[in-house]
Amino acid sequence: MTIAVILFFGCTNQRIDHVVISGKLFNSEGTKKIYMDRLDLNTLVVIDSTEVNEKGEFVLTPKIHEIGFYRLHLQQNNFFTLIVDTVDSIYIEANASDIGYTFSVNGSESSDLMRQLHQFVIKTNKQLDSLKKVYSAYQNTPELPSIMPSLDAAFTSTVKKQKEFIKDFISNHSTDFSCVAAVNYLDPQ
Repeated sequence: MTIAVILFFGCTNQRIDHVVISGKLFNSEGTKKIYMDRLDLNTLVVIDSTEVNEKGEFVLTPKIHEIGFYRLHLQQNNFFTLIVDTVDSIYIEANASDIGYTFSVNGSESSDLMRQLHQFVIKTNKQLDSLKKVYSAYQNTPELPSIMPSLDAAFTSTVKKQKEFIKDFISNHSTDFSCVAAVNYLDPQ
């Protein structure tokens, strides 16, 4: 009896030796495949790919040997980055036309933190780009001196908010792998 119990528990508590990343892509008509790349220092290495079915569903089961940054993409310019550990089971939903800005992730706190960081930086960069466009539109006009103080104030405020967000992010998640990405957004000065 004891041997049977040991064998039963020994067989049922086996460690999963691969990652499972499943998900659903909305508006995925015409999408045939999703790819997964490992981000190495200066290169992307394709480690898995799979078909996307007619419902937009997919399942990837890559062999991951260590925690790291991985990119899921439909095309080279339509992607998002995940942090994947060796035994993660992750579920993703996204709009296929723009997965980088629309994805949600469950099953990986580090990947969700990475998503939050990325989306905040995107939002901030859009605000800064808008301010730069206003400046460019008024650059050679007599109105520029009158709007310059408000442009400078808005620009400075936006940059300050981004720096504060990133410092708070690192402070609040200092033991999470997502901090590696956050540090890259810090201004070295």
